[in-house]
Amino acid sequence: MHAGANGFLLKDTPVDELPAGCAEWPPARWSSIPGWRAGRWLRPEQRLLSGHELSILELVAEGLTNREIGARLHLSHYTVKDYLTRIMRKLGTRSRAETVARAVQQGLLSGGPG
Repeated sequence: MHAGANGFLLKDTPVDELPAGCAEWPPARWSSIPGWRAGRWLRPEQRLLSGHELSILELVAEGLTNREIGARLHLSHYTVKDYLTRIMRKLGTRSRAETVARAVQQGLLSGGPG
């Protein structure tokens, strides 16, 4: 996916169907993924965070407070706090700064703050 693929053949595709699956476009047994989401969905360390958790993590990296994140995502700041607690537990971190640093290190965020 990092090299530019926009889909993949399923692992249970029979070997004799591989040439046909690769030749047709889009292949019948081809699972298409929007390019902007492909990396997130396929990297193992990212699959442990939900879409909401990733969205909140991105806003934390931008420096927003729980209230600001809640306003942006139409959530209570308590809900944001709960999500952030889950994110921190999953990443094994204890602070917002450590969480953002770990997320950047693991490729969950492209560039961190800013």
